[in-house]
Amino acid sequence: MNDSPNNRQCTESEGRRSGCPISVALDLMGDKWTMLVLRDMIMMGKRYYGEFLKSGEGISTNLLADRLKRLEKGGLVTREVDKQHGAKVRYELTEKGWDFGAVLVKLILWSGTHYETAIPADKQELLKDDPAKLEAWLHGLIRKQRSLSRK
Repeated sequence: MNDSPNNRQCTESEGRRSGCPISVALDLMGDKWTMLVLRDMIMMGKRYYGEFLKSGEGISTNLLADRLKRLEKGGLVTREVDKQHGAKVRYELTEKGWDFGAVLVKLILWSGTHYETAIPADKQELLKDDPAKLEAWLHGLIRKQRSLSRK
C-alpha cells in the first residue's frame, strides 16, 4: 500500500489509521452494530429507530444513536423527518449504503459455509449445493428491498 507522506497526511486529516482499503472500511464498520444496522436496512427494509431496537441482537439506545450518526457522517445513510409521521425520523440508504449490500452477501455466504448459522434450512441446502444460486437470490432480495424503498 502507499505509505507516502501525502498518503499519511490525507489519512491523518480524515481521522484514519492508514489508507489501506480494509483499514478505511474498518474505521467506519469496525464493530458488529454498524453492520447489523446496515443489514436491517438493506435486507429487511428497516427505516425507523424503533424498528432497529426490535432486532434480535438487542442493541442499546445509546449505541444505536451513535451508529446511525456514524453511518450518516460516513455518507451511507441520510436522516430526514418523515413526511407522513411528522415527529418520526426516517433513515434512508444512500448509493454508498446500498453498495454495502454486496459485502453483506459475501459475509452471509462465508459465515454460512464455515459456521452454524440461522440461515433457513432451504437456503442452507442451497448454499451447500449451489452457492452461486444463493448469492443470486440474496442480490435479488436486495434489489427488491431497494425498489420498495423508492416507493
